[in-house]
Amino acid sequence: MARLVVEEQPEYSILPQDSIILVKIEGTEIVELNGNNGPWEKLNLTFKILDVVQPGDGAPSDKYADVVGSKIWGGVPFKLTNSPENKLRLWAEAIFGMELGVGFELDTDLFVGKTVRAVTTTYTNKQGHPRHQIQSLLPYAQSAVGVAPAAAPAAAPAAAPAANPWAASSSSFEDEPPF
Repeated sequence: MARLVVEEQPEYSILPQDSIILVKIEGTEIVELNGNNGPWEKLNLTFKILDVVQPGDGAPSDKYADVVGSKIWGGVPFKLTNSPENKLRLWAEAIFGMELGVGFELDTDLFVGKTVRAVTTTYTNKQGHPRHQIQSLLPYAQSAVGVAPAAAPAAAPAAAPAANPWAASSSSFEDEPPF
């Protein structure tokens, strides 16, 4: 017979609406759903929270330190168009850091392992508990989150030293003493 002891369930923070977090995409899954207008496909993404950049309630980021390392989810309809409102295209552009034109062939497996910033939203699940999820994605801009670049930019070549105006030359000032 298996025996268990009841353990206390830890309370996890719920990120406020419009929090900006740094996340890494850990997985993608396409699911088919039955909606009011018939079946449709949805792309679900699993993210790992790397950092809380800016909580939506203006609190210090460390207030939500317990969510760092946890998972968070987000999903978009699995349809890719050039509509300015197409969420899959907008998310893919944020992930890849580039605009996608008509004819671009998307492989969602390339999302896995990418780091991106995300904006959260909140909702209440079927059991009545508050939860958070990804509402939208923003390109990952290292300088925007205070992280040093992965590779320092190449140093500019050293400029030639300035010519010494008092060095001997063939100028007419040759015989005058320096000031």
